[in-house]
Amino acid sequence: MLLHLGIDTVRLGGEGFVILARAGQPVTAGEPIVRWGPGRVAGRGVSTLCPVVALEAAASAIGDPATGYVVAGDALFTWA
Repeated sequence: MLLHLGIDTVRLGGEGFVILARAGQPVTAGEPIVRWGPGRVAGRGVSTLCPVVALEAAASAIGDPATGYVVAGDALFTWA
């Protein structure tokens, strides 16, 4: 699973983000790994759109994709 917080946010040099887990650290489902301020990012003129990619998943394994805007806790898709 790849989640990119915003588009072109790398140009902010980490501003608006707090990393909570280090690379390679084991984490469990639901454990926060990063905090970010979408409002602060948007205020810098950067998109807050968050692409989510199911890496190495067969197209047939992905189902029930969400459409439009989603809110925290909504399912984005299923991965069987």
